Amino acid sequence: MRFFTLILCLFSLSASAQNSVDCAALAKKEVEMDTTALRQSLNDLKHCGLDSIDEYLFCNTPSFAAIAVQLFNTHKSLTYGDFLHYVDSIKQQPEYREMKAKIVAFWRVGDKIASLNTWAQDTQPISDMGFSSTELLSARNILERHQNQEWTYKQLFSYSAQIQKEESKEKEDRREVQLSLAIQKQMEYFASYCDTALMKLTPFGLLTFTSYKAGLACARKMNRKAIVYFEGNYAVNCRKFEEMVLRNAEVSEYINNNCVFIDLKCDDETPLPKPVKNIKTIGDENEEIEERIYHVSTQPLIVVLNAQGKEVARSFYTTNPGEFMELLRK
Repeated sequence: MRFFTLILCLFSLSASAQNSVDCAALAKKEVEMDTTALRQSLNDLKHCGLDSIDEYLFCNTPSFAAIAVQLFNTHKSLTYGDFLHYVDSIKQQPEYREMKAKIVAFWRVGDKIASLNTWAQDTQPISDMGFSSTELLSARNILERHQNQEWTYKQLFSYSAQIQKEESKEKEDRREVQLSLAIQKQMEYFASYCDTALMKLTPFGLLTFTSYKAGLACARKMNRKAIVYFEGNYAVNCRKFEEMVLRNAEVSEYINNNCVFIDLKCDDETPLPKPVKNIKTIGDENEEIEERIYHVSTQPLIVVLNAQGKEVARSFYTTNPGEFMELLRK
């Protein structure tokens, strides 16, 4: 959906207006660190050999930053001329020319009146730009329901994107309500075995213990597997694992219904009530458990234990929900 919405912006491209910019002077100018000055220079660059599509793809802060990172590896100082030279090398590549031709065709169809009679031919450039069959079908269905209304393809696909966004939000809201009810039932079930005061709901939708000992004790009482998750607040791979795996409906449902989840942050700076030597915070304690028991010091680390606390499987990182489900079922 994000790609679908982003690519619609290309419909609104127009030819860059000519302006009096000294491109030779700009090319010699070193890249500014000031954000405001940088944006102004990027705006000026569009008048230096770049057309509307080049401007859209390259003259924005994220794209410029990605290119600058590469150039700084080979340049002691970076000028806008270096940036333009790099962009020009990309423009000469056949793949870029092919993509640009698709964008031009996509752009041209934007102002054409949408028609069911010429749908297959007209929407081919849109399909070539990566729109899925589902997105095309959604737009066609809208056109069929509003045959008395004259839409351009730009208007039609923009409206379709808005409808899909609203439907997606409604679906997500329903899922949140269902999840909330399920979590409430799970909490009531846990309460008959364990002290739920030691549990919380994670941002990724799992009931969890934040105490290693309390989590293992609860797993033993409930005769469930324990999933011990060593993580860190600033570990990028932890956030990817949570977003792509733990948020997966099948994974979260299986864990909440069959396991006891133990979420241990190794950089939690909350002071311990009774610090011992170098173990002064909850994070220190969790890291010590990871090193002493599992002989590693890396996050994420996911360890599957049986009800008796014996390790049966472990994973350091995955973004594949199916692969993780195989691990859980061992």
